[in-house]
Amino acid sequence: MSNEKHPDNPRQEPTSRKPKKPSGQSWKSFADSLIKKAQREGAFDNLGGDDKPIPNLNEPYDPLWWCKKLVKREKLAFDPGHLEMKQQVIKDLERVWKLTSDSAARKQVQRINVDVRKANATNISGPPSTLAVLDEDKIAR
Repeated sequence: MSNEKHPDNPRQEPTSRKPKKPSGQSWKSFADSLIKKAQREGAFDNLGGDDKPIPNLNEPYDPLWWCKKLVKREKLAFDPGHLEMKQQVIKDLERVWKLTSDSAARKQVQRINVDVRKANATNISGPPSTLAVLDEDKIAR
C-alpha cells in the first residue's frame, strides 16, 4: 500500500473492493449470497448486544424517536422562558415555606420578586408571562 494521502480515505485504511452484482442475478439472491458468505467467514460472530432485548421494540413507532432520545441523553430543556421561570418560582416558594424565620423568608421572597420583575420586563421567547410579584407580608407570616 502506498503512503499517498487520499481525501476520501484520510486515515489511509485499506479499502475493500465492493463485490459487483453479476448480470443475470437478482438483487435478492445477490444480497443473500453476500450474507451467507459473511456468515461463513464469521462476520456476524461476537457482535455487541448478543442476548439483549432490543429497546422499545414493543412501543408504537415514533418518527421523532431519535430526537427524543437525544434530548433525554443530553438532558436538554425546551421550555419557553416564562414557563421555566414559573417552575423556578414554585421551587423557590417551596423553600420559603420551609424557612423558620420571618427575615429569611422575606429575603427569599425579595429574591424571587427580583427575578419575576426581570422576567416581566424582558422579552423572553414563548407565551407572555403570567408571573406576579409576591406579597412579602402575606408570605412571611
